[in-house]
Amino acid sequence: METLNEASVLPWNAIVSELIKGIPAAFVALVIGLIAAGIAWHQYKVAKGKLNLDLFEQRYEIFEIVWKYISDCTDRSPPERVGSYQAFSNSIPKAYFLFGTEIGDWMTKMKDESIAMNAANHGIAHEKQYSDKWQKAVADTTRLEQLFLTELDGLRTRFALYMDFKEWHGSNPIDRAIFWCKNTWRNGLSKQSKK
Repeated sequence: METLNEASVLPWNAIVSELIKGIPAAFVALVIGLIAAGIAWHQYKVAKGKLNLDLFEQRYEIFEIVWKYISDCTDRSPPERVGSYQAFSNSIPKAYFLFGTEIGDWMTKMKDESIAMNAANHGIAHEKQYSDKWQKAVADTTRLEQLFLTELDGLRTRFALYMDFKEWHGSNPIDRAIFWCKNTWRNGLSKQSKK
């Protein structure tokens, strides 16, 4: 059996002692790296929140234009629609970028329907009363007013999908778990207080 002599053990002792001397420096580098990663993660979340807020503000601006125009279309005074029509019509290309084709196509359809309503209103004003053309214009106006009232009632629902804040919160599993715990705790307290 071979015995280890002191000369063969010495290089390993020197290597281990040098490695041990480097542990504090490695630990400091690890801590600094973790702090930098935390700061980067926080900056990412702030930038993502800023982007979502900017997107929301631009979408809300379109929503307000649409709300005003559809509201104006339910009224029988076409002169008030002229200004809102221009803003509505000019916002359609922007809506395609901010909302996608669903809202952009819907806005284009509403624009076409409002043009039809203006034509029907013109027919009511300029056709001989109770003629076939006049009666058709009255029926078209009534149908289109009902359409715009229905669309106005469903406008918030139509836009809610694109303007919901729920997807901004709890985007990572830890946030979702904290949110769930808070809600479970609150619901438990409210159930107990009702008893």
